[in-house]
Amino acid sequence: MISLPIDPHLKSLIETFKKSKNLILKASPGSGKTTRLPAALIHAGFKKIIVLVPKRIAAVSAADRIAEENNWELGQQVGYHVRFEPVFNAQTRLIFMTEGVFMKKAADEAFWNSIDVLIFDEFHERSALSDMALGLATERQIMDNKIQLIVMSATLNTEELSRFLPDHKTYDIAAPPFPLKLKYSLKPQRLVCDSDFYNSLVQTVQQAWTESQKDLLVFLPGFSEIRKAEVALRKKFSTVIIQILHGSVKLSEQREILKAQNFRRLILATDIAESSLTLPTVDAVIDCGLKKVSQREPKIGFGQLTLQRISLFSAKQRAGRAARVGPGICYRLWHESDERSMPEQIKPEILRSDLLEECLTLKACGVDSIQNFMWLSPPIKTHIERALMQLQTWKLLDPKSQKITDLGQNLQNLPLGLENALLFFKLSQAGFQTEAAHLVACLESVDFSKVFAQSSGQNSGGSSDLDRIFTELVLSPHGQKIKTQLKSFRLPSIKKTNADFQQVLLNLFFEDFPHRIAQRKSETDGLSSLGRGVSLQPGLQARHEDYYLLLAGYNSGDRTDISLAIGFSKSDFLDYSKTHIEQKTEYILDLEKEKTYKRQSQKVGLFTVSESARIGLSADDEMAAWPHVLLDNADALLKHHPEFSRLVEKLEFLKKKTNLNVNWDQDCQDSVVTQLRENTKTLSDFLRYPLTHLMKLSLNEDARQAVDQLPNQMVLPSGRSVAIDYSGENAPMISAKIQDFYGMKETPTLLNQKIPLTLQLLAPNLRPTQITQNLKLFWEKSYFEIRKELKARYPKQQWPDNPADSILEPRKKP
Repeated sequence: MISLPIDPHLKSLIETFKKSKNLILKASPGSGKTTRLPAALIHAGFKKIIVLVPKRIAAVSAADRIAEENNWELGQQVGYHVRFEPVFNAQTRLIFMTEGVFMKKAADEAFWNSIDVLIFDEFHERSALSDMALGLATERQIMDNKIQLIVMSATLNTEELSRFLPDHKTYDIAAPPFPLKLKYSLKPQRLVCDSDFYNSLVQTVQQAWTESQKDLLVFLPGFSEIRKAEVALRKKFSTVIIQILHGSVKLSEQREILKAQNFRRLILATDIAESSLTLPTVDAVIDCGLKKVSQREPKIGFGQLTLQRISLFSAKQRAGRAARVGPGICYRLWHESDERSMPEQIKPEILRSDLLEECLTLKACGVDSIQNFMWLSPPIKTHIERALMQLQTWKLLDPKSQKITDLGQNLQNLPLGLENALLFFKLSQAGFQTEAAHLVACLESVDFSKVFAQSSGQNSGGSSDLDRIFTELVLSPHGQKIKTQLKSFRLPSIKKTNADFQQVLLNLFFEDFPHRIAQRKSETDGLSSLGRGVSLQPGLQARHEDYYLLLAGYNSGDRTDISLAIGFSKSDFLDYSKTHIEQKTEYILDLEKEKTYKRQSQKVGLFTVSESARIGLSADDEMAAWPHVLLDNADALLKHHPEFSRLVEKLEFLKKKTNLNVNWDQDCQDSVVTQLRENTKTLSDFLRYPLTHLMKLSLNEDARQAVDQLPNQMVLPSGRSVAIDYSGENAPMISAKIQDFYGMKETPTLLNQKIPLTLQLLAPNLRPTQITQNLKLFWEKSYFEIRKELKARYPKQQWPDNPADSILEPRKKP
């Protein structure tokens, strides 16, 4: 067994841990904390240890490694538990477990009582699951003082954890196992993976392949970027073995990649290889510095992967992969100065989650108040309120007691995401468990954007998209495993129905997922019940129907691209409407008149069947309605506020033109809305509220300072004040008559002379005659040609020979 940097510290670590309830361990990548410390604790006499890891392959590889190093049998002394694959028994004392599996078991009192030590590995990743597990464990520790906690990573915010964890010791092992050299690009980082990106990547791979001796690990944002990189690299490296390490790859194949081989490899990976893994023959890493983060679009609820910069914590983790078993080198595809604008640590997932699953999970664990739960990073209050309201709508929480219902508990026991669990359970309750198992297994494992996209529907024989799922789709081994397990679940008594599967599915969507029903507007486009535009991909039969259920898709800008939909007719819509009509009071905001109205309407989910005329509100009614109006119309209201759009334009400008970490996102906007709820009572209050100041509070210090250096207007030598446009390709730009610029020698600049303004020079008829960022050169050359033409057309205007030294004289009154 090779010696690792943590080995000399193990005895001291365990002695320290025995004297305190909690331990914060910060140790360099490759130090051996994941494998050596848990095994040492078992040897020291701790009876039952659970190690939480963020990824399946990390659990499997760590358990494998410990079994090998200690001559233990995998599944006996040490084991692992990942979704659909438990490898342990009742006597297993050390279990590596994914955070999702752990939280499914967290409501079991006996499970908690069996644990002596709970270890949080790679806690810097700050998943919502790990934050919840830490909060639950800390609360239990306060109640019974039994369980002990270890929080560890190579990159930790130890100050934040120290304030949170009671009775703890902090241990720092700053001893990288081997020397690591960093090489930076000469070019600044760009938030795009285009042809320049792949060309630069190929060049860096060529350099790294020559300068290193062993395997080369390349970090890329996502699977599509891996595939494009693979194509580009095979043209240059036709004889090199290229392997892919990604969550969609079979677990058995991932395990093979982690083994040492007798040939040299080029390994393309996402952040799955960032932490907890040892690739024993890697001595060089190329880090693109980008990642894809899933963000849920609120109206339909499908995820969207957005490209973002990684944190400095992640950069350190990735670089560490190169020097785990020997000296290494890391090539960073960004300029060293870019690191000034990279976030220090990963933003906690809990701060960008819709909190539906988190709230239900905590309720299942007996947490009374989600707001007062022991959050390391408390979520935004409005997110919690919306989640609890939706859980009540789904009848997963009792509206009075706020306790989890039997239905909620049944869903909690399923190894599925919340919405798919609800879908599976209710379809099964209606007598369609086999069909539901197949449908949900498809939703969990199939990329529908590639299934029907190549089909025009001509070979479907008129079959609906639902029929094709059951007759044409062949599940992958992973999908088949999900289906088999779902079919084996014993569910509460079945409610028999005479309806067929599609009828039950329609009824379920009207009842529980009305936001995922859309109306056809053209052959390819539709509109969801919440007003979001959707586009159906080619090959879907649903394109020919009046309405459709949205089962799978992904967001693309201001629209959602639908990859799986089930179509149905207008007559079906009206039939199902009869049993789902609700009488509702709606508040209508007329921003043009800046007034609020109300009306009574009949709704089917979120579709309007009929509605009364709108009536005005009294002053008291308006104040009572304002919190609802603000929440329901937050986007429109903010855009209508005179200060909002102006500041957002500046932030978008800073994001495009500078390396600053401009952190304005949906969470920032929600925080602003929360403050507005507390500080405004009417629409008039809102419109007068100093929104710029409030918005700046959500920005980091660098962004605040930069915004303060971007004026709204500029005074020209003529005395005219013109607005600065920060939107568009030519931003920042000002536009005025050419005479207004007389006396201005150089192009004005912003941000400490870093960015020149674009000047749009207008003729007297206010039509553009020139757009320039070099005013001095314009005065010296182009001006005289333009003056000749314009002077002939506008002889009464002033056309000096030396405009840079002239000032527009006021016109004399006759």
